[in-house]
Amino acid sequence: MNFNKFPFGLPEKERDGIQVTRILRRSFELQAQNNVSNACGFVNIILMRCFEASEIEVQSVYGTVDLCGLQMPHVWLRIHDHIVDNTYCEDIPTDMFIMMKEGAKYGDEIRESQLYLGDQVTQNAGIDDHNIRIFQWMLRPENSQKCLHLLKNKIQLRRYFEEMCIFMKKQFGIDIPEVTYKKCWACEKIGDDFKVCGKCKIAKYCSRNCQRNDWKQLHKEICLAPNSW
Repeated sequence: MNFNKFPFGLPEKERDGIQVTRILRRSFELQAQNNVSNACGFVNIILMRCFEASEIEVQSVYGTVDLCGLQMPHVWLRIHDHIVDNTYCEDIPTDMFIMMKEGAKYGDEIRESQLYLGDQVTQNAGIDDHNIRIFQWMLRPENSQKCLHLLKNKIQLRRYFEEMCIFMKKQFGIDIPEVTYKKCWACEKIGDDFKVCGKCKIAKYCSRNCQRNDWKQLHKEICLAPNSW
């Protein structure tokens, strides 16, 4: 796989090209090693953190990928006007994966009526249907810290994130900022003595009312028990 070609990276001659290539290559390797498959949302949140710590200009894009007329929602990065898709998928042979991605059309808009969100075949393969509402929530900049906290409960994602932090420090001398979120997950009140979600042990609330409201609105759909696989 060429991490200097569309859509896997940008040419090394571009600004930040060499460093970006090394980060993308290592990220893809670590996703494969840790069984992080088809996790475009979380992967791009982690990569955003790595690039921002490196002071590399980057944007996260939530749009659609058109594969032979099949439009699927997807998340990728835009680095210096280049589309960069670093999401690993374990169920697709490498040659086919490269061919599909190189021939894909990336669009910045989400049109729900035209999207393929999953079916019985993908469900039988253990792949959850794509939930647009969850992705819209997790990709808002103000929610990135919450997502980084939650992914600690998913063993594969936690290992991937930890190993990316080690790589960034070892390779570039860059410390990835510690994940901190000291606000109520519902009303954003700042404090320390908060109630904690009984399932994930991560989401914090200043009151039972805030906890109930957040659970109804979205948290019940994204909550992960510790050491989930």
